[in-house]
Amino acid sequence: MMLSCLGAVAAALALLACPALAQSPLINFDAYVARGVRDWNIPGLAIAVLKDDSVVFAKGYGVRRLGTQDSVNTHTLFANASTTKAFTSFVVELMADEGKLRIDAPVISYTPAFRLADPIATREITIADLLSHRTGVPEADYIWYDDTSSFTDIMRRLSYVPFDSPIRSHFEYQNITYALAGHLAADRAGTTWTQLVHDRILGPLGMRETTTGTPDESSHRNMASAHDYVNDTIRPIKRFATDNIAPAGAMYSSVSDMAIWMRFLLDSARLRGKRVLSARGYADLFTPRILVDEKQFYPTATLTHPRFQAYGEGWFLEDYRGEVVAFHTGSIDGMVAIVGLIPERNHGVGVFANRGQAELRQARG
Repeated sequence: MMLSCLGAVAAALALLACPALAQSPLINFDAYVARGVRDWNIPGLAIAVLKDDSVVFAKGYGVRRLGTQDSVNTHTLFANASTTKAFTSFVVELMADEGKLRIDAPVISYTPAFRLADPIATREITIADLLSHRTGVPEADYIWYDDTSSFTDIMRRLSYVPFDSPIRSHFEYQNITYALAGHLAADRAGTTWTQLVHDRILGPLGMRETTTGTPDESSHRNMASAHDYVNDTIRPIKRFATDNIAPAGAMYSSVSDMAIWMRFLLDSARLRGKRVLSARGYADLFTPRILVDEKQFYPTATLTHPRFQAYGEGWFLEDYRGEVVAFHTGSIDGMVAIVGLIPERNHGVGVFANRGQAELRQARG
């Protein structure tokens, strides 16, 4: 549900990485995106491109809601969906830096009530396993989706879900166990996940347009509405809240704020020249923790032909033309998102769109 990919990111990163285009790497890119938005029937889209600590392209396209003249701009709020996970892995690593938890420690050592259907997994699953989707717990979004139950109730339900395979045997995307990592870090910090992300990331970086929960439309005038096909016609649809698994996918942001986030990450998580996260913690985010097989990866792999496909902590990892690419996608009813980085080249791209499963995401530039 929260896995999707926008080809505009691949196109922008490929352009930036091409030496032949060093003079004007994004020439015609505006027209390319505008044509894609039109051809793929996307109501609204926003994109930001970074190169060498500068935003070299940022623009909004289309409208926030069909039937209105409310244009999308670089400050329009969209759902981050699963790109939220990178914020969660970051604050978990911050807590490890401060000695409040160990990434390789069993979850049950910090949360004695932790229970899953497999007693061995219950005993052995570590925080690193939660952050890299290698718990062995199968996808169980039906437990939380379109539900107002508390996270405690959701975890209780998860304890009845049978395992398909042993712990660490393969990659299995799991939103609930990822949310558990965020709640565990917050508990060790003596606060909530929302407050932890605000205090340690959003506030210090000045990301004032970003929320850690599903915002109320009445309090945010510049927010995109969700859209999808209804009886073969693209229409506005209900926005579904994901606050019950917030650390896995409840943030909303603008490409202006995401540009701040990407610049911070590309600078090895430095703020005013000083490391916010240790070199060890930063490396953990982008270190392959488990390989991802072809069936669980993205259709774009048939075009980009990566030699490896893996997951770190809140980031998918692959190679493209000899460069390591870190990215994460997000998708929830009527909204899609993606953030992509080439750390060694200081390149980054963030894209938001307000139509579910918008197939521009599979485009090849």
